[in-house]
Amino acid sequence: MKKAPIFSVIMPVYNKEKYVTRAVKSVLSQNFEDFELIIIDDGSTDGSISEIRKIKDKRIRIYSLKRNRGASYARNAGIKKAKGDYITFLDADDEYLNGFLKNIYAVTRKYKEIKFFAAAYKKVLSSKKTEIKSLGKKNDFIVKNFLQAVSKNNFFVHISSVAVHKSVFKKTGLFGTAAISRFKTNAYGEDFDMWLRIASKFKLCYSNKPGSIYYKNTGSNITLDKQHGYNSSPYEKTLVKFIKTAEPGEKKIYQALLEKLYKRTALQHALTGSFKKAEQLTGGKMKNDKIKKLISKIKAIKRLTV
Repeated sequence: MKKAPIFSVIMPVYNKEKYVTRAVKSVLSQNFEDFELIIIDDGSTDGSISEIRKIKDKRIRIYSLKRNRGASYARNAGIKKAKGDYITFLDADDEYLNGFLKNIYAVTRKYKEIKFFAAAYKKVLSSKKTEIKSLGKKNDFIVKNFLQAVSKNNFFVHISSVAVHKSVFKKTGLFGTAAISRFKTNAYGEDFDMWLRIASKFKLCYSNKPGSIYYKNTGSNITLDKQHGYNSSPYEKTLVKFIKTAEPGEKKIYQALLEKLYKRTALQHALTGSFKKAEQLTGGKMKNDKIKKLISKIKAIKRLTV
């Protein structure tokens, strides 16, 4: 009987023909070879999967969904198919840095009691601007208080630089999902929602050795137009739930995260012309004069460009 791999790398793919070869090759070229690469075709309508099939490697397994269901649904499908001890993820327009899996394996051996791991990552904003997102100064360490780290360091955990022991999902559940239709997109914050739920039950081990490259402006982040809506319900529900049960110090952090979520959601609604929804958020669930002023500016710009 064939031994299960150490890692299952899960890559959801939806119309990433331009980038997916780079992503796949960054996995296959890792200097740690005990892994499987699970591709979940999330209803792609371009040549993404054809590009992947050109790459011949027995570690690649491709599964296709009948229609586009969103990144979280695709990741969940991959988790269910995974045979590895540890689950890692890679967005189809990002890439692993060589040595990522080897480094993560090393820290799993060093911190055997830990089941949740993350690494620093490189964030590419443009052809001329790159930054490293990291945490603290030690090479690797156990994060004593995840929430405090979040309050001081935005986005130090990225989906393409984490590893989670498969057993964790039995206690936390899978990624929260939102409906995909003509009027809805992926839920915002579904990955961070997962990290909050995992961190509420498990310690995080963090490595400051960058593990991946996140390309911000390739369409991986949610972009909206008049044909699409915006859904933050899974992340919002988790924050509201935690606020109700948290200690006073933690409650303030959860409330601040919820306010940021409403602010971002309001801006996204405003940018797509859904001003009523934006104003409901800014006037009801949060009061923020700067957001209201920005909405007014967006309205004025739209009037000038009609």
